Amino acid sequence: MWFNDLGFSENPFDDSARHKLAGNENIMEDIIYNINAGNIVFIEGKPGSGRTAILKKAIQSFMGFGKVSFVECQKIKDLNIEDVLKGKYNFIERIFSKMPNGMIVLMDDAGELDKKNCERIKYFYDQNYIKSIIFTGESYNKANFTESLKDRVKKVIKLNDLKEYESLDILNSRLNGKQLIPDDVAKEIFERTDGNPKKFLNACEELCKTIAETKEEKVTLEHVNKLLPLDKKRSVEKSTEKSEKKNAGKKKEDGPVKEEKPEDLRVIYEDAAERYY
Repeated sequence: MWFNDLGFSENPFDDSARHKLAGNENIMEDIIYNINAGNIVFIEGKPGSGRTAILKKAIQSFMGFGKVSFVECQKIKDLNIEDVLKGKYNFIERIFSKMPNGMIVLMDDAGELDKKNCERIKYFYDQNYIKSIIFTGESYNKANFTESLKDRVKKVIKLNDLKEYESLDILNSRLNGKQLIPDDVAKEIFERTDGNPKKFLNACEELCKTIAETKEEKVTLEHVNKLLPLDKKRSVEKSTEKSEKKNAGKKKEDGPVKEEKPEDLRVIYEDAAERYY
């Protein structure tokens, strides 16, 4: 396997609960507290922001007693929360339709729950069949929850956007300090994946696969350009940014620099405007 060639026993970018969370380590303490307290919590974040990774961490913390149910709502066509709860028990108990008590339910992408399931969840929670529920979704305010279920949501946790320094910290943790992706290259990957944790890690994985196949020592900007080419808008922005930095340096060394006339840049901006504005 490619990761063996780079000195790893397993894929360092695998979406595993063992790995460090992307910028949301402090949230796990809050989640575990609320589960133990028997609360309902909604985790709000964009796709790829680490919602599923947090639920997997929760599974790791509470697994082993047959009391944790993880539901990927978007992958179940006809979701029935009652069937989900009964499915945690063995065949004999299913025959007698025995409902378990004190279940921890983790529901990923739960924003589109129908009214019937919302009422079932409320009922099972009130009757203590469910001890705690952790929902995830893009927006709590836009979630298709009934008012009675919303009344029982104790807390809404919003996931923060990944910061550049956090992306470097995560990458260093995943690679165990191996300098396969230099910091300046990692920063470029971070920028081109818009700070999205999932996209960032997926891109780093693909780039590491590339150097494993080509037997190169590290990922370079050339590799990044092939995998994540800059669109024309970003090329213009980067060119402008570099020009500004260069001019700022000249002002310090040589005094004021002659200001560029708008017509000097007109061709560049007009070309960009055709595609993006």
